[in-house]
Parts: sequence; structure tokens; C-alpha cells
Amino acid sequence: MLMLGLLIAIAWDYSRYIRLGDFILTNQDDCGNLDVRATPGGVSLGIKDGPQGTFSVDGNVYIPVEQWTAYSKQHATAWLHVNFLDTSADFIGGHDIDVKLDLASAERSWGTPEMRISVPRQNVGTDGSFSWFPFDSYRFGVRDASLRIADQSNSIVEKKVLDVDLVPQLSSGLDAIRATTTHQFMRKTESMQGNIEDRPYALNECPLIISRSRWLLMTAVLLGLVLLTPAVLLSYKRESGAGLELIAAIIGVATIRTVVLGTPNGWNFLPIDVFFAGVIVLTAAIPLWRLGQRGGESIAQSSEE
Repeated sequence: MLMLGLLIAIAWDYSRYIRLGDFILTNQDDCGNLDVRATPGGVSLGIKDGPQGTFSVDGNVYIPVEQWTAYSKQHATAWLHVNFLDTSADFIGGHDIDVKLDLASAERSWGTPEMRISVPRQNVGTDGSFSWFPFDSYRFGVRDASLRIADQSNSIVEKKVLDVDLVPQLSSGLDAIRATTTHQFMRKTESMQGNIEDRPYALNECPLIISRSRWLLMTAVLLGLVLLTPAVLLSYKRESGAGLELIAAIIGVATIRTVVLGTPNGWNFLPIDVFFAGVIVLTAAIPLWRLGQRGGESIAQSSEE
């Protein structure tokens, strides 16, 4: 009944996402104040997830055609500077990136008086740990962005504040929710109390909380129950050893571990590996426990005789 209930819940969650028109089965909020048709300059960044809880951003910078023409004639160098939001009161410095832009690669943004300049993919750090999969969550946010123009001597001659748009482009199974206040977004730490006021974020600020979708969590629970099937079968087979059931448990654990998380890197195991090991130990321990019981009963009968 429990497994049937989980299957019904997963099906309902899938149908909910499809009704919302999201065919990658996830809930991802974008944020920012960028309007390419009206802005004098802006940047649109997409955040993508990678293996083992890594993330990266790329996108486009938009500037008016007249400004791009002037920068090109001056043989200037353009840099995109992005400041990220603090995720806890304990964070210390260095939370930004500088990306060199190739002005010569700019293209006209169709339907707008803007030139579009590609932003190369950049790896970014997030506040979160993959080790707690599937209950891992991450915090990432953009505070502001600016375009910095340098002359031929690499001296900054112009700084231009950009409107920002942050678009989650995550894998199916990851939700990205836009936080509205600092206390909702920032990690709860002792130093946070009294040091960080609970204020709403501005329109140009983009705080995202990234976590696993509910349907993926339910699927993980269902897979865990499936891995326990050999142990359940052994509990009903009174006279059987743990031959085929133990092999099935080992193959099931190895398959799910490899497909979902990849092979372990050296001795860097995750907390969920304790559950995987427990499934195998439990499957092997049931016949041994019964063997001990039968041995105790035999000794008791011998003493009575």
C-alpha cells in the first residue's frame, strides 16, 4: 500500500508540472528587471547544474548599437563584472566574477536596438553540499552587474550598471525558487541573528534556492523500498539461505548507485552510501540471525533431553 501511494503521488506531481506547461518536470523561477526591448544595457545569465553539485553560468550582454560602435572604434576592452549575493553572515570576500567579452563577436539582437555579446561559461560556487543527496539544496544569487570598459592601457574608463535577468536552466528534478527576503534566502547561522536585517530583495537582485523536486524525492524513497525487497522476501522464506536475494541486493545497490550518483571517487563516500551498505548487510544478516536462532533452539532441546 505504501508503494502504491508513492506511485500515485509521483504521478500526480508529474501531471501537475505538465499542466503548468513545463515539460522538463520541474519548477524554475527566473528573476530580474531586464527588458531587452527597453533597457539601455543589460545581462541575461542562465544557471546550469553539472555533476556532483557543480554549477555554471553563461548568457548574453546587451548594449545599444551606438555604444558598441563607439567601443569598437576605440579598440576598447569590455569586461562583465557580476557581484553575487551573500548566503550567510559568515561569508568573507571574493564573491564575484570578471569575464572578458569579445566585442568583435557581437550580433544584432533581432527586434531590438541592441547588440548581443556572448558571455562564456563560468563555473560558480554555491552555498550547498552534494553529499546530502537527495536532500541537498543550494543557494545562489546575483546582487548586481556592470559593464567595465578599459582602454588600450587596461585602465577602466567607463562603468555601466546593467539590468539583470537570471534564468534557471537546470536538469529535470531540480527546482529553483526565487526568495523574497534575506531571512528566507540566507542560511540560518548564529552570526546571522542581529547582524542581517530581514529586508525584501530589489527587482534587480536575483536570489535563488535550488533543491530537489518533490517527485524526485518520492522516487528516491520508492527506489529505497525496492532495494529492501530481497530482505523482505527472506523474512518470509524461513528455510532459505541468502543466495539469490543477496546477489539481487548487491546488483540493485550497485546499479542504482552508479546510475544516480556515479561510481565512488576513492574513499569519498556519501551519507546515502550508509543506507546502501545497510541494505546489503540486512539482507545477509537475516539468514545468519535465523541460523543463530535455530542453534539456540537445538541447544535448548538437547539440555531438556
